[in-house]
Amino acid sequence: MKRVLLVLMGALLALQPISAQLSSAEYKEKYDRQVRAVGYAGLGVETILERWGNVHPDDPDMLEGRFFFDLTRARSTKMLRSPKAKYMGREPVMTLKDSTGTPVYFYEEEFYADSLFACAIRHLDRAAALRPEEFLYRSHLLNALIAKEKEEPVLSVEELDALIGHDKATHPKWTFRGQATEPEFFADVVQDYCRLYYDIGTPKSYAAMRRISERMIKLYPARMEFQTNMGAYWRTAENNPKKALAVYKKVLAKDKDNYQAAKNGFLTARSIGEGKMQKTCLETLVRVSPQESERLSAEALLKSFQ
Repeated sequence: MKRVLLVLMGALLALQPISAQLSSAEYKEKYDRQVRAVGYAGLGVETILERWGNVHPDDPDMLEGRFFFDLTRARSTKMLRSPKAKYMGREPVMTLKDSTGTPVYFYEEEFYADSLFACAIRHLDRAAALRPEEFLYRSHLLNALIAKEKEEPVLSVEELDALIGHDKATHPKWTFRGQATEPEFFADVVQDYCRLYYDIGTPKSYAAMRRISERMIKLYPARMEFQTNMGAYWRTAENNPKKALAVYKKVLAKDKDNYQAAKNGFLTARSIGEGKMQKTCLETLVRVSPQESERLSAEALLKSFQ
């Protein structure tokens, strides 16, 4: 009789669902696999995130997943018409002509619902608090803010400026996706955002580039790209080629092989007929241009000054 009872109990236990607790790594693997199949907010992703969060509520990887889930749900797209051949540094997805034959450019633009966007940012803030030296979360935040603000960056500039202050004050040992970064990593990333603000090409984005570049010049005086940014600002945003040329001259005096200063300096000098600076820039381009066609063109133009 006892033997029969033991067999029955074993059978009942075997029929019960097994609910073994998964590790963070196992949940991450399930999540990554599902996202590859259906996207950040596709079928089944929320269920995995909920179960993951119930077991590991302070897992930064789970919070990053939550960020992308809410950000994706917050996003909607629509087609915009524009007379400009570029919008926020992007090429149009389609070009048509109106009744007069004038080109009309169409861009697919993203918009974000405020409430869901705010939820996404809260998950990201928690992840950054748990892993304060992981730069990936800072990058996600800046990218999301820039995407939402579009042609009028305000919050992203404040965030980037605060990040520069944090880096200066605490000198964190930044990681990116868990890997240690090189000493020049932070300045390189800031320059990437300066270029992005420049490419957006609006008065407020130019002002953002100027603000960040001027601060970085003080903190990283040896990094010439922040000074060439100021040349681009004066030339493009303020239409002041004389001020721009003064910047490029200053950069080339410190770094005679600075490609960007030579390239932009030549174009600026040519626009105001400054022959001596044109020659200086062409000589530099002949030495350092990464493109053979540009070097050959510089050589040909240089002969006209001899």
